[in-house]
Amino acid sequence: MSVADEDELLELAAVAQDVLRDHCTDERQAQLVGGFDAELWAALESIGFTLLGTPEDMGGSGGGFAHLAVVTRLAALHRAQLPLAEHGLAARLLAAAGLGLPAGMLTIAGGAGTNVAAEHESRGWRLVGVVPRVPYARQADALVGVADSPDGPVVYAVSLADAVVVPGRNLAGEPRDTVALDSRALACATVPTAVAESVAPLQRVVRAVMIAGACEAALTMSVRHATERRQFGRPIAAFQAVQRHAAGMAVEVGAVRAAVDTAMELIERPDVDLDAASHACTIAATRAARQVAASAHQVHGAMGFTQEHPLHLVTTRLWSWRDEWAHEPTSAERLGALAAEHAHELWGWVVGA
Repeated sequence: MSVADEDELLELAAVAQDVLRDHCTDERQAQLVGGFDAELWAALESIGFTLLGTPEDMGGSGGGFAHLAVVTRLAALHRAQLPLAEHGLAARLLAAAGLGLPAGMLTIAGGAGTNVAAEHESRGWRLVGVVPRVPYARQADALVGVADSPDGPVVYAVSLADAVVVPGRNLAGEPRDTVALDSRALACATVPTAVAESVAPLQRVVRAVMIAGACEAALTMSVRHATERRQFGRPIAAFQAVQRHAAGMAVEVGAVRAAVDTAMELIERPDVDLDAASHACTIAATRAARQVAASAHQVHGAMGFTQEHPLHLVTTRLWSWRDEWAHEPTSAERLGALAAEHAHELWGWVVGA
């Protein structure tokens, strides 16, 4: 990445920090109903941050995946309650398929259990099937995804007003709804297999980005609490056991960010397979989510488990996100298989030589 690109990302991050800091206060987070911050969404949309990473000529705000990732990580760091990553991925997928963007907020299908078929009719494409655990389907205007058809894989967008949406939630209280489709597509196009297969790796990477942000939030809260909380006449941060927890959390944050940074270097290179890097992201993010959540609650004690405490939203998200769009044992098995395939040139494969 060039110095100019890094400067641009730093400027982008500074603007995002200002907007998120103003909106994501503890008081507002506690008052939000339904796990969706419509006011913050409108603020980010007004400055073009909801369509970062989508080409301008396709209706987006321009930039690459790194631009989307920067704002996505900061949104998770500030505990923003909105489908920023899902909307951005959906827009990128439509652009990759050469389709225009429908009006309104988008969400994306993915993960285990998704079963959608596309049928070509005289009046266009019809989508039939069920998509479980769709993020923010009840708030979104359109669902984007990949379906099978007699002509090969297709990318579709379908109005959620024409679908049956059954509300659901994850452990953190975020909307994860089941969508039943028997609807005519707003937009649909056949795509090369490579485009269809690119969705799952990108979803794994973006969930790792979100976990990195949430882990940073847990670390920041823990350090602040350990500095302010006094026991036996001194801050608990002075105790070696607490310091060990904080140091371990910092190591995990660094590991998942390193995995994400490696993946982002590869995403914009069409000649590079993202499969291995995305599975590495899942492994690092899942480990970080597990270790950081446990250590954060050790530092905070019983108060961190209460729903009134801001740590509650962070750690329940970590426990939820680590199982969404990814599965650590599957990623570990796949990464091991890929390493075995490159055993004769393992070091060069690992370092990307």
